[in-house]
Amino acid sequence: MSRSKNPVRVADIREGQTRRFCYEVLPRVAPRYVLHQAVAGAEVAQCFRAVEMQVRIYGGEQVVGWALWVWPKVMIEAEWHAVWRDPEGVLMDITPRPPGMRLGKIAFLLDADGRGKGEARGNIRKNLAGGGRRALVDRYIAQAERAEVALHRADDPEQDAVCREEQHKLLELQDALRPGHVPGGAH
Repeated sequence: MSRSKNPVRVADIREGQTRRFCYEVLPRVAPRYVLHQAVAGAEVAQCFRAVEMQVRIYGGEQVVGWALWVWPKVMIEAEWHAVWRDPEGVLMDITPRPPGMRLGKIAFLLDADGRGKGEARGNIRKNLAGGGRRALVDRYIAQAERAEVALHRADDPEQDAVCREEQHKLLELQDALRPGHVPGGAH
């Protein structure tokens, strides 16, 4: 099975499972959609750097919160994220995404009390699977957390191999969760 198509999508803020998850992450804060328009010259998936650069050049301010993603029937995830509020007050997600990930908007849960705005925070994930897939999704979530920790340590050259290995394990579990996956089959 090919790893080229990402199964993760922008969470639908109208769905009950998304609203309940948001309440678990930040009670009494309603999710909203924020326009996505990547800026040239910014690094892929480096939101804090991109927004800092945008504020220096054009003004406005950094706004922190949680980008909301869903892998249907697998998991829902809140990713610690920064967006840009332009000088007119419009929120915009300006962070480039990996190749092939096309977005018009993101689902966003604004964290007005966000402390340590530039600090890395672990993503929050919730298992949505039922039946026999639940244990596999739990393994995937645990591996995603290990890969995330390794990625935050990747600035240390000695951690590069660890980071690659954790990401490889995560991709293997991701493949196993795809519909039609045959264990031990060709990828």
